[in-house]
Amino acid sequence: MNQMFIPFSIKRIKVLSSSINETGVPPNIPIEMEFQLNSQFNLEANILIFNLKISYFMQNDTDAKTQVGDFNVQNAFNIPDLKNYIINETQINVPIDTLRILVSLSISHARALIAQLVSGTTFQEALLPVVNPTEVTDFFFPNYPPTPKNGGV
Repeated sequence: MNQMFIPFSIKRIKVLSSSINETGVPPNIPIEMEFQLNSQFNLEANILIFNLKISYFMQNDTDAKTQVGDFNVQNAFNIPDLKNYIINETQINVPIDTLRILVSLSISHARALIAQLVSGTTFQEALLPVVNPTEVTDFFFPNYPPTPKNGGV
């Protein structure tokens, strides 16, 4: 396992979309959150992009979940010489320590932007939790480090 760090910089952080539905949501109701992360890269521009989708759900009276919020946050990172980490045209293999930092930053950025978006709403107390970077990276990338057969970033 490659345990080195590679330099990077933050290129862009932005909210791609957001929606909040407070209709029928009682105050202080527990909110369940679901996370999805999609990645893409541009070798010519040395850019690795993480699009993080966070969905908010509440439990309703029938034990079904009702979606009450949806947030999509994009984090773009500049990684010099990204081509050095290519496996094939759809996969790259950045060092795991760097990947963990990028995932952690993406969640932290999303937390701050979502906190601003839900301020003054029923969901203002439903902040994204602080996470263990190793656990969440393993969740998003269960087959890391990648090979041409198992997938990568």
